Amino acid sequence: MKKKDKLILKNFADVRSASSFSIDELQGLLLQISFAIMMIFMIAYFMFRTETRMEQEEQLLEVQRQKLELAVDAVNIEYGARYGLNVFYPEAVEDSSVDKAAVAPAKKLIVNGALTSDPIYQAAFLSSAANAGQDYADVLALREAWLTRVMEIADIPTAQLSKENTAWLDEAANLNIDNYKQRVRAVQVSCASLLQRYWMQKPQSISDPKVSAILEKYSQANETERMLLLTELSDALSAYSFSVLKGFAGGVEMLK
Repeated sequence: MKKKDKLILKNFADVRSASSFSIDELQGLLLQISFAIMMIFMIAYFMFRTETRMEQEEQLLEVQRQKLELAVDAVNIEYGARYGLNVFYPEAVEDSSVDKAAVAPAKKLIVNGALTSDPIYQAAFLSSAANAGQDYADVLALREAWLTRVMEIADIPTAQLSKENTAWLDEAANLNIDNYKQRVRAVQVSCASLLQRYWMQKPQSISDPKVSAILEKYSQANETERMLLLTELSDALSAYSFSVLKGFAGGVEMLK
């Protein structure tokens, strides 16, 4: 408060000097007091409005996030069926143990060096190879389709998606699309390993002359020579096993 105002207020409180207190001074003092009170209420009002708006924005973010999470779960189920993952991994699997979990379905897919006759596993392998091969040939298109499907299920206009939830959804797309590929690839690699193990036990079942020749040379070599041939044999068996899997899948390449 200004020095002049303090003096006026003191004079106003002093009954003995009340006669010297003018009407203009009294009105001026009351006006300043009223303005100060009004400013307090205005500040309180705008603080309330700001806090309310922030709470509403947080609620909107939370509602959007919940819708997106439910939509991502639904899309994961759809793509899981598309890639045969619901058959290969009927139970939840930690990312760190995917390779280990892939051994079980591979043993049901590869029986005595051939693709199983089990209709469920056979269909899962064929659809997995065909759909994954097609989708991962263009990962950008796959990502766009995945995001579009999530937004359709969530029923959220893209323009209304918050910056925070847009970033979250982008990360979810990257993680899940990579996860599908990792799981499909793990099953294919396990199938290839089972084929190689079978051929090592029954080399006469190998129809590729080049691989048969390397394996024959390996079986007749001494310990030192085998060490030199090991890498060549391993590469030949690996390439041959994926070539055989490609034949099982109707000419569709396995994932790289």
